[in-house]
Amino acid sequence: MIGILQNGWIYGLEFRSAAGIYALFVLSLLAPCLFGYLCGSLCARFLPIKKGGGVLPCLLNALIFILALTLCAPFVGFQYVAAISVNPILYATALCIMLGQIFPAFQHFKGTDTGVFALAASMLLLCPLVLGILLVCYGLILLATRYTALSTVISALMFPLMLNGVFRFFFNSTPNSTVTLIAILMGLLVTLTHRHRLAAIMRGEEPRVKLRRKPRE
Repeated sequence: MIGILQNGWIYGLEFRSAAGIYALFVLSLLAPCLFGYLCGSLCARFLPIKKGGGVLPCLLNALIFILALTLCAPFVGFQYVAAISVNPILYATALCIMLGQIFPAFQHFKGTDTGVFALAASMLLLCPLVLGILLVCYGLILLATRYTALSTVISALMFPLMLNGVFRFFFNSTPNSTVTLIAILMGLLVTLTHRHRLAAIMRGEEPRVKLRRKPRE
């Protein structure tokens, strides 16, 4: 079972015809991506994450996204290298989950979520070490700027840099170029969904987070 989760049973199949190879391509790439987009769209429809909506929808969304990626693993494999997945198909599936949340098919492609929780949940399963580093970076940026939107965007854009940095530091190599490209697209998606708040920061209209309580008189 562990071997199937690591490598995926689909890559053990052998085909002698072009039709078989095409079917393998559909099963290993398109099916997980469509499944991920469907999960993201369904969550956006029935479990929307809204400002002030509470913690429960966020946790349920994260749990569903982790479950969706885990269900794809027996087919394509996690392909972990020291607790970091190097399978571009799972990263593409995670990207499609984000797209489903941001542009849900069941809401005329207009969602309310920013894709942050989908990205964090995917990183928790695929590259937890990178997620931990980015959470520390997020906290430091928030302390320095006191803007949650700016801290989120910078942390998301740092995702491909940190992913490459972890690979270079621990493995003296770089991740698959497709994985890096998908990580860049994830960061850009988060930036896109925060564009109005970034504009508000530029205009001086975005409120800062109050990190200290006022002393009682």
